[in-house]
Amino acid sequence: MGVPHGHWKTTTFVGALTTRGFIAPWVLDGPINRKRQPVAVSFFR
Repeated sequence: MGVPHGHWKTTTFVGALTTRGFIAPWVLDGPINRKRQPVAVSFFR
């Protein structure tokens, strides 16, 4: 049996769930870190 190996890639999916359904989907290539956190906060204001 083989073991997965290689370079892994992280994708982050952010959105909001309301009574009307799922809104404001946003997909990032990579994790939300200190550099991207202010951008994420301003996106949902």
